[in-house]
Amino acid sequence: MKIAAPASFLAPLLLAATVPAQLVANWVADDWTGTSPWLDRVSGIPAVARGNPTWGTTPMGVPSTGIGLTFNGAGDAFDISSANNPVSGAVKFTAIALFRTTTPGINNNTGTNWWNTTGIVGAEIVGIPNDWGLKLLADSRAQCGFRDNSAQAGNVTDGLVHTTALTWDSVSGLVSFYIDGEFQSSFNQGQGVGVAVGGFAFGTFEEGGTSAYFTGEIGVVQLYASVTDVAQLHQTLTCPTAATTTLSTGCPASQNGPQISFTGVPRLGQSFSIEGAPLLGNVCAMLLGVEVPPIPLAPLGVVEPGAALCLIQIASFPCSSVPTGSVSLLIPWNTMCGLTLDAQWFDYQGSGLEFSTSAVGKFTIGL
Repeated sequence: MKIAAPASFLAPLLLAATVPAQLVANWVADDWTGTSPWLDRVSGIPAVARGNPTWGTTPMGVPSTGIGLTFNGAGDAFDISSANNPVSGAVKFTAIALFRTTTPGINNNTGTNWWNTTGIVGAEIVGIPNDWGLKLLADSRAQCGFRDNSAQAGNVTDGLVHTTALTWDSVSGLVSFYIDGEFQSSFNQGQGVGVAVGGFAFGTFEEGGTSAYFTGEIGVVQLYASVTDVAQLHQTLTCPTAATTTLSTGCPASQNGPQISFTGVPRLGQSFSIEGAPLLGNVCAMLLGVEVPPIPLAPLGVVEPGAALCLIQIASFPCSSVPTGSVSLLIPWNTMCGLTLDAQWFDYQGSGLEFSTSAVGKFTIGL
């Protein structure tokens, strides 16, 4: 039994009041309909699909536990043309991408050869100064490249959610590189000249590029026509809450009631299960809701000592099997960050009208 993720997997990531005025493009994977183009949220800039990107590991329209669009490393990409590049010729800009992967890139090229590595966001343009990219190396480091130099750091092929970002200001020529909102290093390049006028791509190293394809998921790509606070952007695009499970001390199980347990952790973009056992009756269910002080069940008939309702119910799920029942939850990405919910199993034995209840299991959704 599963709770399907809602139609929208990614909540609006920045409220209007907190969006810097210099945000010029915001591609959120949730907005792609499964057909080309993928339109950004600021002005509808089209990113044209190549290959067969999908949501998570499922076709479009099917609930997914992914953080974004899956790129297969063998031809999946999105292209933004030169005419539609919102930072062409800009004198300062910020680029940030939210991604997840377990697959290293190709090559460990740095410096003037940074272009020949795997592109998460690739704006390499042959013979054009001040091109740029957010890349992935064969040794699992993230990389940012700009013109004829690069910076690289970290280990980002661990299957966790990361952001990678760069900022650049033409006045100083300073390029700064960030992973997960933390400054890594900087170098000077391209002082006094605007950023390259040309197209770029998601999932490869350049618009129309036919090699160095990215394998993994990309959830968000944002561009700013300014040097922006990357730490704040990272915090906005990710969830600062840790995923946890625990048993409530305010509502223990009845005398012979089922025991509640968890398999997995309620992390964003993943699934976990809530079990109840033993379930002895021919009628049983798990309730999902918010914990309240225990309400005795004696008015319903014969109950086990301590049987009580301890939830304001949001949803209920009949048992899928006995003596062990299980409810599998698919946690959508970002829409439920920090939410705490409670679960409790009910069992009607059918003999002597006996009701029993589990303790309340509490879980907080996070990373």
